[in-house]
Amino acid sequence: MTIAQINPPNRFRRLWQKFLSLLYGFAWMTLLWLTLWAALAFQPTLSRAVTVGQISPRDIRATSAAEYESTIRTEQAREQAALDVATIYSAPNRALGAQQVALMEETRQYLDAVRADRALGEERRVAYVQAIESISFSPDATAALLTMAEEQWGATVAEAERIVDQTMRGEVRSTQLQAVRNEIPSRISATFNREQSQVVSEWAQEMVIANSEVDVEATDAARQAAREAVQPYMVSVGANQKITFEGERVTAEQIEALEALGLQKRGNSWWQIAGFGLISLVLTTVFGVYINRVHTDLWYTPRVMGLAIGLLIIVVVGARFAVPSGGLLSIFFPAAFGTMIVSVLLGIDIGLLFTTIVALVIGYLAKDAGMTIYTFAGSAIAALALWRIERLGSFVATGVVVGIANAVVVLALTLFSGEITAWVDVAQWAAVALLSGLASASLALAGFYIASSMLGITTFVQLMELARPTHPLFRNLLLTAAGSYHHSIVVSNLAERAAEAVGADMLLVRVGAYYHDIGKMKNPLFFVENQSEGVNPHDKLNDPYQSAEIILDHVTEGVKMARKHNLPATIIDLIRQHHGTTPVAYFYHKACEQDGEANVDFEAFRYPGPIPKTREAAILMIADTVEATSRAVKPGSEEEVESLVRKAIATKLSLGQLDDCDLTLRDLQRVEQALTSVLRGIYHPRIKYPDRALPREEPPALTDSTATTSNDASSHSVPHRA
Repeated sequence: MTIAQINPPNRFRRLWQKFLSLLYGFAWMTLLWLTLWAALAFQPTLSRAVTVGQISPRDIRATSAAEYESTIRTEQAREQAALDVATIYSAPNRALGAQQVALMEETRQYLDAVRADRALGEERRVAYVQAIESISFSPDATAALLTMAEEQWGATVAEAERIVDQTMRGEVRSTQLQAVRNEIPSRISATFNREQSQVVSEWAQEMVIANSEVDVEATDAARQAAREAVQPYMVSVGANQKITFEGERVTAEQIEALEALGLQKRGNSWWQIAGFGLISLVLTTVFGVYINRVHTDLWYTPRVMGLAIGLLIIVVVGARFAVPSGGLLSIFFPAAFGTMIVSVLLGIDIGLLFTTIVALVIGYLAKDAGMTIYTFAGSAIAALALWRIERLGSFVATGVVVGIANAVVVLALTLFSGEITAWVDVAQWAAVALLSGLASASLALAGFYIASSMLGITTFVQLMELARPTHPLFRNLLLTAAGSYHHSIVVSNLAERAAEAVGADMLLVRVGAYYHDIGKMKNPLFFVENQSEGVNPHDKLNDPYQSAEIILDHVTEGVKMARKHNLPATIIDLIRQHHGTTPVAYFYHKACEQDGEANVDFEAFRYPGPIPKTREAAILMIADTVEATSRAVKPGSEEEVESLVRKAIATKLSLGQLDDCDLTLRDLQRVEQALTSVLRGIYHPRIKYPDRALPREEPPALTDSTATTSNDASSHSVPHRA
């Protein structure tokens, strides 16, 4: 069979698997999308009867007499009241007038020098005048001031300074500056000729500046006070009074009246429904793509996806009926319970994503951004508080914390809105918010037990049970393979410290370390930590293949024992992955010495794997290697400890054993530091005592009284000098 004949079936198989994968994800996401869409769009309300600008198809009358507040009329009155408030200006800055007059005096001195220097020539004198920054004279004015007589020039300067000084002594508002400047020509003395008037006018107009600016804060405060002083505009409607008239266009005020009287039917247009579909699609896509990319293992686990999407549907559908009713029921709705379950079973990041989607949906259903804040705050705190819990009491404590957070948010939103009518009402809302947190914790605790048992998800309760030294399987390891038991204890301490350093699950990695070598109970004496008096059964076998098979078999046997004792799947995965696909190097090299490297099947000496898929499995692999190596090498200094740990990690990296876990190089550095710290405590330098015997005191002679004082006197040690 040729390659061309083999490839097409493999290619079609891959395409088929890819199609099934896409179909699988599409089914989950479609279910979630349709649920969110229905919750947002298909509400039990009727379509709108009339809209603003529409020709009313009939007369609509009030069914009974009523009075309501017209927000439209009220807002119009408030806007008018604000417009009636005059703009407030700051007090005139008198110092600006003196400043401008001083500037004019400096300019005059400069112009006097230019006028007096006849040797400059006409063009250069004009250029010097045009170079003045504070004033831009026109060509005519420039020519006039350079040629006018000294007496006329002095009068011109005095007149310009007088006008500027008098004008700046008054109030020159920034909004009226141009008008003030336009009035300056009319204030020039009538005795001046045209050239003098032009110079005075141009000079004084540019020197006059605003000395009073708009006081924005004071103006806004005055207008806001005027707005607040306007009382709500109340509209009275009599029974059977016409609100809209057939054949006439409907106004915004008529729509307001219909809504206030309960005569306007609410609903969503088809365009709005389509918009809700798009919004739901975006939320669903974010949820699905995140889990698919970040938690691929969860994406392809139907039970887990069923849990996440099922809880999301339950919360959204429940909110769909509870939240729009408003009042205390919307505050009491325990939306945080879904976040609690998801965070405990699937992780805090998925819990926070779950929270975000629920908060956005509830905020829309309530038509209130405050409900979005209220839901997100309580649920996010629940996710953070319940992350990696180690006792059931954490649910109760979390419920109290969430309830308090809910109450604080309710108080904050009430203060922000400024609509406190009675503190009794606020206290009632806060109490209901507190009860909401407790209800969420109760539902989460019940859901936690149901979900974990039905879906087979490993929980902290199971891990705490397995961590007990009295667990039958763990105790049997002590009795059957004491060396492996103590090795597992040390590995658990190493792995737990490393997991803490990188934020991994410390409880999971500790329990995994306890049980990672239970397969050694089948042939305990074939493992060096269980051997004594130098007896090594491998020497009798003298068969590297059989010895390697026994060593490799402890992983397979460990998996069998774990399944037989119903250990969680996560612990079984740690047992399978703690050696990855590394080889049993000692017996491989021994086989090469006997048969030659070319005649040895390397795969026969390799662990079945797979390589670690999680941070916890990778940490367990490294800790296991470090403990075994340190027991063999017995490092005598801190440098040797650091070198041992660094070499163990580098070896796993070079063999590709850490390729599938999400440990970064920074994480590995933290793991190295944590393991080194623990090993330093184990292999710290010890004081070498002298070999000579210590002097001992002679024991006191026994008498009848001392011999009969106590029947267990022999159990006491004899005192001696140090």
